[in-house]
Amino acid sequence: MTLVEIDALTKLYPNTAAHALHGLSLAIQPGELVALLGPSGCGKTTTLKLIAGLLSPSSGDVRFDGRSVLGVPPERRGVAMVFQKPLLFPYMSVGENVAFGLRMRGERPAAIERRVRDMLDLVRLPGLESRRPQQLSGGQEQRVALARGLVIEPRVLLLDEPLSQLDAGLRVEMRELIVRLQRELKITTVFVTHDQEEAVMLADRIALLFGGRLQQYDTPRGFYERPASLPIARFFGGLNFIAGHKHAGRFHCPAGALELNGVTAPDGPGVLTIRPEAIRFAGASANTLRGTITQSIYLGAQTRYLVRSGGVELQVLADPHCPRAPGDSVELTLPKERLWVLPAE
Repeated sequence: MTLVEIDALTKLYPNTAAHALHGLSLAIQPGELVALLGPSGCGKTTTLKLIAGLLSPSSGDVRFDGRSVLGVPPERRGVAMVFQKPLLFPYMSVGENVAFGLRMRGERPAAIERRVRDMLDLVRLPGLESRRPQQLSGGQEQRVALARGLVIEPRVLLLDEPLSQLDAGLRVEMRELIVRLQRELKITTVFVTHDQEEAVMLADRIALLFGGRLQQYDTPRGFYERPASLPIARFFGGLNFIAGHKHAGRFHCPAGALELNGVTAPDGPGVLTIRPEAIRFAGASANTLRGTITQSIYLGAQTRYLVRSGGVELQVLADPHCPRAPGDSVELTLPKERLWVLPAE
């Protein structure tokens, strides 16, 4: 297992005014799976290529287990990279594709054959050594690409949106496979995606990038319950934002004075946020609001309700089987441990 440290990494491409990456610093622990998340053009793939050695940084450093790898060529870094498209050699069989890196190392044929067979078993493609890439489905091709990367036993595995070309069902299947393999093999892994759901499902921690800059580096739960800013909260699907003023452990807003617990924001103007699924239809001794349902949207497993209370509109996700309808008067509880205060924009 390898510790990967990214230290003040910056990349400015020739003939461009804006940095593709600006001062990125991250520590990826040995055996950890970290997702680089963000919209297109935010610097995710640039970061991956800098780790792999396919690009050179304008400044900063990349270290494996405390040693800089900037002077080490890509083929000697012990890195395997899997791209959006599998990029399999069409004139080679599946077995030959998987064996390619081992043959380049000059390993013995018997050992190569055994390793290829074991790796295809691991990615659940047993017995397909003789097939050609054009005989495979998209999901099978991506599994072969993953096997080709893993068979060389890399120190670091880099995945550049490898599931974006697959349909929804195959994406779920491949996510589960990647998590299983990563946990089993304990390879330090960096995964690029623009999909929040994918990042949350796969990653131990997420590095969120906007415009080439790190916005927050945290666990998936941290992003949902303790976002660092309004743009981050919105990116992760936040819907309830109430302007007001924090003072002495309470948040004062048009809905009333709400008790807080564990909020680190300083006293002063701010924006209160709470996830729709955290709000309960029930009265309690603290943070109870009375309001009226203005809209009900059935979503299958849940129903989204819009509730107006004291000049504030809140979105609530609840059990769809409870009989509530627009016009009903309701009581809402906003648990103080689920409230979070963000800096005002």
